[in-house]
Formats: sequence, C-alpha cells, structure tokens
Amino acid sequence: MWLKRIDKGLIASIILFLIGLPLVWQINFPQNDDWVYYRMVQNFMSGNFTLDPISAPTFYFQGVVGAVFSLVFGISRPSILTLLISVINFYLLFKILIRSTKLGSKWSIIISLIWFFNPLNIYSSLGFMSENYLLFCILSSLYFFSRYSADRKPAHLILFNLFLFFALMTKQSALALAICYPAYFLVNKKWRLLGLQTLVVILLFTFYFCVLLTKFFLPY
Repeated sequence: MWLKRIDKGLIASIILFLIGLPLVWQINFPQNDDWVYYRMVQNFMSGNFTLDPISAPTFYFQGVVGAVFSLVFGISRPSILTLLISVINFYLLFKILIRSTKLGSKWSIIISLIWFFNPLNIYSSLGFMSENYLLFCILSSLYFFSRYSADRKPAHLILFNLFLFFALMTKQSALALAICYPAYFLVNKKWRLLGLQTLVVILLFTFYFCVLLTKFFLPY
C-alpha cells in the first residue's frame, strides 16, 4: 500500500517545524552568547571572517550558514534557522535509528521525539547557539557513516568525513568524534580503513592546532 511507503519521519519533521515556527517567530532577543554570534554573522556578511576574541567555538560552519540565511531572510531571525536545523536533526536521528536498529519507524519516531523535546534541546533551539549546529554535523556524519558501513560506497566515505570537518568548523569538541571512527575500525579489524581514518584524524588535529588556533583565525 502507498501508505507504507510514506516517510513517517519526514511527515513528523514537517509537523514539528510548523508547530515550532509560531513560537520562534516571536523571538527577537539574544540569549547567552547569541549577541557575539550575531555580530560575527554580520562580519561574515561583509567579508570579515575573523572570529571575535570572546567566541569559544570555531563557529565557521554555523557562521557561513547563518550568513547565507541572513542574506535572504535578514539578520533578525536566526532562531528560525536553528529551529530548521533542530528539525533536521530529529529526522537524521530517525533515519539513523531506522538504518542501524530493528526498532521500526514507530519506535524510531518515539525515541527521536523524546530527544527532540529534551528541555536542553528545546532551549538550544530557541536562539543561535552552537550546540544544534554541531549536532547537525555529527548526526550527518554518523548517518553517512552508517550508509558507508552498509554499502562501502566511496561517496558516503567522503560525506561522513566532510561533515566531520564541518563539525570541527563548528565546535572543536568534534575532535572527540574524529577519534571514534579509527577506534571502530580497529575493533572491527578493518586495517585499510583504520589507516585512512587515522590519517584523517591527524590532518584534522593538525589543521586545528596549526591553523584554527593561530591569531589569524582565532585572535586570542
């Protein structure tokens, strides 16, 4: 039946976005470090990609996405972008559960909803903080990693590492995930992939410490 072919996770995602949109539409004030991020997005829009000394995250991925969004919808509505990212995170978690477990669509949606309505996630969704953007990159990386584990397509290998890089360009804590991939291949005795991912980890750490931590990018 055609009803069985409907992507229930996608339908749930659309409903969540439509429910949350009237709420976030009313948000016109910064919370926590939002004001710093707003200012950096404005700088990005003018071609200045130097981070504010107050900013702790690496921020670049979030900042570029925020700048593109703001060019179309204005700088005053970044909470709408964060809501969209949060809903995409819900859908990515749903897809990962569907692919990696035997829970089925019903329980995958329930578990994804429990995560989505976690108070910390809801709070992070009502502004322009980095957590949800970092989680988007991590879940995207894990999703394509699960795809690669199943089909060994080079495109999925490239994509899960690309989103790993985007995660690093959002927040430096993504380096913890980078270490997990070679550990997985080590445990499963995938020696070629272990060597490849170890090289990726070395490149990411080198890029972070030798490039992102220089005064040119992060003016501490």
